[in-house]
Amino acid sequence: MGIMKPKSTLLFFIVGLSFFWMSCGTSKKSTAPVISGSANVPVKRDSLVVAKDTTPTIIPSIHKLTIALVLPLQIDAHFKNDTNPDGSPLILPEALQALNFLEGAKLAQADLKNDLVNLEFKIIDTGSDSLSTVKTLQTASLKGVDAVISLLSPMYFKASVTCSDRLKKPFYFFYGSNTQILENHPWLRLASPSNNTQIRQTAIFMAEKYPASNFIIVSREQRRENDIAALFASVIDSIRGKSSGTVIHYKSDGWSLLKSKLLKNKRNLIIIPTSDESFLSSILNKISEVKPIIPLCYAACPVGKLLILLIPN
Repeated sequence: MGIMKPKSTLLFFIVGLSFFWMSCGTSKKSTAPVISGSANVPVKRDSLVVAKDTTPTIIPSIHKLTIALVLPLQIDAHFKNDTNPDGSPLILPEALQALNFLEGAKLAQADLKNDLVNLEFKIIDTGSDSLSTVKTLQTASLKGVDAVISLLSPMYFKASVTCSDRLKKPFYFFYGSNTQILENHPWLRLASPSNNTQIRQTAIFMAEKYPASNFIIVSREQRRENDIAALFASVIDSIRGKSSGTVIHYKSDGWSLLKSKLLKNKRNLIIIPTSDESFLSSILNKISEVKPIIPLCYAACPVGKLLILLIPN
């Protein structure tokens, strides 16, 4: 015997309630209301007083969280090595992953405000020197934080374990694979994100955030890029319940097909999973000649770079 679905339960409840009121309405006799404890003395309907609802209104509470982000941002090195302060700011390649992570954290911070979560970050820049990084983990003031997220390399795993024991708050460490160590260090959390999971979550977010957009996924007909492009398309298609847009195999389809798929009456959202910066730049230059570009998201992905462009209609 199957379990009745909620909607079916509600339907039977409404039907039953309707028959109840119908039976009351067709009854030939009417009985005056009786107050318990009054010797069954009938009371006139007009004398009844309906009690006022004094149930207090529940106001949703705002959850406050403070997260410490331990990142090798190398801010001092950026300014020190920037020999042309009047031009574009220098970005060290080895710090790019930490900078992207910080940007994603700030996007999450803004998005969680809608869910009544007041998320604050305490950013700790460890720099690039190994000795200073270990010293920072040993002496950093982490008072008042609810958890720590570290993007340090595996070489700092032991120092991070010691830091988690000292702090006695959840300490999330990426790249850790020795799960046996968790038995003796209860505050340590090992995070090993799946590439496919990250891509799926990104695709779901984009499909739900911009459901009416024109999605275009561009790949160079290389296996890894094709796999990611196909995954994006399938997830977006399942969320939207219709065609996911267009998958452009740039090597055979070329710029002419991509240009023809840019719609004038819709928001165009282009996803380009690639590790070839020259290929990426060439497409950006061509697109910029057709429509203005507003960067929507820029993040690391398994093939090096994942660029999502939002081209306004």
